Amino acid sequence: MAGSVLTSTATCTAYRAVCGGKPDAPGVQAPVAGRVLAVRVGWLAGLVRGMADAVIAAHWSDADLAVLAGGGRL
Repeated sequence: MAGSVLTSTATCTAYRAVCGGKPDAPGVQAPVAGRVLAVRVGWLAGLVRGMADAVIAAHWSDADLAVLAGGGRL
């Protein structure tokens, strides 16, 4: 797999978001603007990607991933 990049994708749709509160009103639900929601989703997606990369790197070798990518079984 030298020189190749492993990429996985998933779709996500967010119709609306509600925050659990503000510093001046904790626990009171408040709508979240689209731009804020996009930033939060991006942050969370990056966090999950980093965690998944760590798990894959700890448990799978490049040779294992090449076998699976080629349709083989381990």
